[in-house]
Amino acid sequence: MTIAAEHSVDALLSELCELFDDELERQTNVLAACRAQGDAARLQDTEEMERRTRALTLLLEEAMQAERRRIQILKQLVGDLGLPAERQTLTDLISATPEPWRARMQEFQIAIRRVLAQTQEAVHTNARRMKHSLRVVGGALRTVTIEEASGADYDAEGRRPVFGARHTAMLDALG
Repeated sequence: MTIAAEHSVDALLSELCELFDDELERQTNVLAACRAQGDAARLQDTEEMERRTRALTLLLEEAMQAERRRIQILKQLVGDLGLPAERQTLTDLISATPEPWRARMQEFQIAIRRVLAQTQEAVHTNARRMKHSLRVVGGALRTVTIEEASGADYDAEGRRPVFGARHTAMLDALG
């Protein structure tokens, strides 16, 4: 590799590491937003849930924009470092990269895996909480309302009546 090519690779690796640092920060913010969204769901704070959802949307849009530049750099580096098609993973790129870039990229890889695993766990926890809340709300609605059959209409198999409108099952204080 010529001195100019080495300089070009160093410049690309430097920019890539900066982009990785930005992405790690962004994904850490995604994790914080997911956790805050879960807290808001638990507290039934819909306004806070909406704010966190908007923040997540913005972070994801930023991530998609940043990915374009990362892909450009990665394509160039893969070519400059001569990585064959079957060895074009981050792990393979790291092993083909000279120091000090190798250590920085290894740290990024470890940190991003950890943050993404924590985010996945937060998203699953949020989903469980929200499903539970929906079951509770659904049960409460079934308790306070009754569904009336709409005349002699039955389902396609002729077994169960087709239900129409729901009506209050309890009387209010006035009636």
